[in-house]
Amino acid sequence: MEFQDASMKRRRPSAVKPKPRFLEGGALGARVQGFSLLEVLVALTIMGITVAVLFYGFSQSARLRTQAQEVLEASRVARTILTDSALMAEAVRRGVLQGPVSDEPGWFYRLEAHPLVVPLERDTEAYEDPNMVELTLCVYGESQRSRASRCVVSWYERKG
Repeated sequence: MEFQDASMKRRRPSAVKPKPRFLEGGALGARVQGFSLLEVLVALTIMGITVAVLFYGFSQSARLRTQAQEVLEASRVARTILTDSALMAEAVRRGVLQGPVSDEPGWFYRLEAHPLVVPLERDTEAYEDPNMVELTLCVYGESQRSRASRCVVSWYERKG
């Protein structure tokens, strides 16, 4: 077989350089073999940061939900105590009452009664109302004894 042009002559196989595999697929530098170690590490780092942020958000949400439930329960117990007129009268008479909350196992209270003193303008003395008492009620659950209690201040009118 004869070739007319020298450029058309067949080259020997050893003279032809094989095409690198990572250039297969089109544009220069396009890879078909998969991801490099660096790309995998970057992806794992981004995923780790994302998971950490999501976990922190969920744990904060659970903690806030627990605190809200504690406040709600303490408010319910405090309302029960403040509507007991016999207990209020006893607190006014004694000045301080404390102990377990009846009908609420695991809850305790401290109730302090002080004369109601209303501050007036700067240069005048405060006004003390003889018919009113300021009550400070603090409630806490058995599991919350070492932590701060939930307190509410209310006014109570003396009877008789």
